[in-house]
Amino acid sequence: MENSKETLSFIYRNAKAYKQSLILLSANELGVFEALHGNRASAGNLAKKIKSNTRALTLLLNALVSIGFLRKSGEYYSNIKDFEDYLIQGGKHYIGSSLKHDFNLVSSWKEIPAVVKSGRPASTERRTKKEQENFILAMANSSELRIEDFFDNVDFNSCKKFMDVGGGPGTFCLNAVKRNPEITAFNFDLPETNVIARKYLNSFKEKSRIKLVNGDYFKDDFGKDFDIILLSNIIHSLGEKDIVKLFKKSFKSISSGGKLIIKDFYIADNRIEPIRPVLFAINMLVNTKEGCAYSVKDTSRWLKTAGFTRTKYFYVNDEVEFIEAYK
Repeated sequence: MENSKETLSFIYRNAKAYKQSLILLSANELGVFEALHGNRASAGNLAKKIKSNTRALTLLLNALVSIGFLRKSGEYYSNIKDFEDYLIQGGKHYIGSSLKHDFNLVSSWKEIPAVVKSGRPASTERRTKKEQENFILAMANSSELRIEDFFDNVDFNSCKKFMDVGGGPGTFCLNAVKRNPEITAFNFDLPETNVIARKYLNSFKEKSRIKLVNGDYFKDDFGKDFDIILLSNIIHSLGEKDIVKLFKKSFKSISSGGKLIIKDFYIADNRIEPIRPVLFAINMLVNTKEGCAYSVKDTSRWLKTAGFTRTKYFYVNDEVEFIEAYK
């Protein structure tokens, strides 16, 4: 920092960043962007539409205009077209469910001081049904954004039998069968998650080639002779012992010559970069018992412990990086 003003600005910018974040997340939670889609509205009319207090909503709307998420003309507010693909359901790059999941995480993040003192997560309670749905759909949002980048960089040519363990809404299975008519895909997840997956997949003609397999990946058998098994954004929620256990279980279910793909946010060996996995490690700290962000080196070592003979790391972009482990 060159001077005290820059130093103070840096401190304040980071200390107060939550305010703009919560304005955006609250607007998404309230349905502001959806309610303004295709229309402009006064605060009073919008308040009736989303069943809110007019004075309070006016202040929120003005803040959204100030930080750049809405426009205001006279007494009327409207969406900014560039954002609608992301903030309106049905938009090409919709991330509204992901933002709802972020909103759900706020309560645990504010418990960081207590978590650091105790070493225990902020809450051990299971997500509510609505929170779980937001989480699963958030996974769909994040997967869909860069899923082409993933499939463009994975060789599925010899794959006939594909399983996504902890597959959530079935996004990867859907894209696997869309790209290759020879593939049968298996979406392995908890029964309540597969209920959401069934709803998500129901409108696609390829759904007949996707099998929804109910199970707990620590308790239930995966099956045999899979050409590719995918673990996407799974290991960061686990500790080393459970990760190795999951790798060994996957190894047994993969056919000779097959591979395990571990897609995640990998942290550098120094543990201080890139910023995304560094912050994600804090998210795991406050929300899981042993989860963290892991390095490529650590993950590759655990894969070899599990029996895989060779590993290769692929970096495509900040959203898509993965390790392939070969049997």
